[in-house]
Amino acid sequence: MNLSDQISIEGRKTEEELVDYYARADLFILASYAENQNFEGFGIVFLEANAAGTPVLTTREGGMVDYVREGVNGFFTEDPSPSGLKTALKRYLDGGLTFDPAQVRLAPEPYRWTHIADRVLDVYAAHGA
Repeated sequence: MNLSDQISIEGRKTEEELVDYYARADLFILASYAENQNFEGFGIVFLEANAAGTPVLTTREGGMVDYVREGVNGFFTEDPSPSGLKTALKRYLDGGLTFDPAQVRLAPEPYRWTHIADRVLDVYAAHGA
């Protein structure tokens, strides 16, 4: 597909290396697909990429539909097939989608543990616990 100068596929990295890779990346891709009793729940890696200002490309399967806001912190492929990914990547690489890194960095904020703990406490309080 003549993308070797635009895409790199990396192996395992340390946490420090990951921070650097996320920050240098233009796009983070994780295209999960659902199978019977096997699907991606909620991928923390999407929050990590967004925290570095990097938008994400994913599928509408699993927990990512609850997190990714189309055109704000990422976008979706219509299906997880190679042709679906190719179409989504082409749209991005051709400039059909642009992202504001400052807006992308804001997306993970509600998922900080302190905010989650507050929401859990609110649930307990609402139920008289």
